Amino acid sequence: MPTSGNPTSVERRILGATMPTDQPAAPPAPAPRYRARCPACRWTGRAFATYGTAEDAARDHARDKHHTTFVLDQYDMRVVGSTIHPFEAY
Repeated sequence: MPTSGNPTSVERRILGATMPTDQPAAPPAPAPRYRARCPACRWTGRAFATYGTAEDAARDHARDKHHTTFVLDQYDMRVVGSTIHPFEAY
């Protein structure tokens, strides 16, 4: 086997090494995002990186508008336990 220069694909397989050119890079995982949502008035808050900030936005909307709100995850699924009723917002 030659010892200088870049190894050939056969040499890489023999050595068990993987090179960046062997496989395409995997796409990056989507960043988590959470949004507050109100089913009564169809209001949707902006996307936040942390659950707590989205929960605060949902709590503020529940307090201001007297609506029941909840938090959605990055797949637009309701987060279990995130329902906020107007009487709980204070």
